[in-house]
Amino acid sequence: MKKDIRVIALDLDGTLFNSQKEVSQHTKDVLAECSRRGIIVMPATGRPATGFPHVLEAVPSFRYALTSNGALVYDFAEKKGIYEDTISVENALKVVEFTRKYDVMCDAYIGGYGYSEKDKLANIANYFQTQKMIDYVLSTRIPVDDMVKFIRENGVGVEKLVCFFGDLSLQDKLAEDLKCFDFLKITRALVNNVELNNATCNKGESLLQFAAHMGFTREQTMACGDGNNDLDMIRAAGFGVAMDNAAPEVKEAADYITLSNDDDGVAAVIEKYVL
Repeated sequence: MKKDIRVIALDLDGTLFNSQKEVSQHTKDVLAECSRRGIIVMPATGRPATGFPHVLEAVPSFRYALTSNGALVYDFAEKKGIYEDTISVENALKVVEFTRKYDVMCDAYIGGYGYSEKDKLANIANYFQTQKMIDYVLSTRIPVDDMVKFIRENGVGVEKLVCFFGDLSLQDKLAEDLKCFDFLKITRALVNNVELNNATCNKGESLLQFAAHMGFTREQTMACGDGNNDLDMIRAAGFGVAMDNAAPEVKEAADYITLSNDDDGVAAVIEKYVL
């Protein structure tokens, strides 16, 4: 049965992207048809707004994106945020100072951009195991001399703090120790990171706030994902969709399970229920 869906939020890795980190031509065509019909399709990612230019090139119909795990919904046409839920400057300073007790690379996402300390970038191979990730980080970060000084002088709330580890044994310890800050939401997206958002921040709330801003109801929203960081979004959406390659708990929370990311699962569910 066709649903009156007006906003579709799509996770990237494992959902929109296939195993080769590409968007198939068939999926591009389906998303273009959504755009022609006035249906908003938006990436929903942990990356900052400037952290996925190749996605925008592959699917030029994207205007909006839910970024930094929901901390910022960004309008690329107007080059401004529509909704945000950030860590306050005061709280962000506390966390960055706290992480300095550990050998970690602590990056900050602010206003759609990613920032790293120069000395960490100079020794980036200590924190990443693959050249692909090293290249990605170097291409999406703005270097700063001192993160504490930068956040204090910038005076703008922080969308997300990301800690990367060279020594993976530190990951569990830091994640546990950071629980002393009740204003944080702690998640993990990679085998070598810990991601920190404001406690109230999640993809689901951001999706509903964006839909309301655009004049749409919860029932008119759809979300597709595969990982644990997509759970809030899938539960919040009017129609939550899990990929066939999704984690078991994501499948359990979803209203529908589509094909895998390697079988054009996003395109399949949109064709069946939206178009």
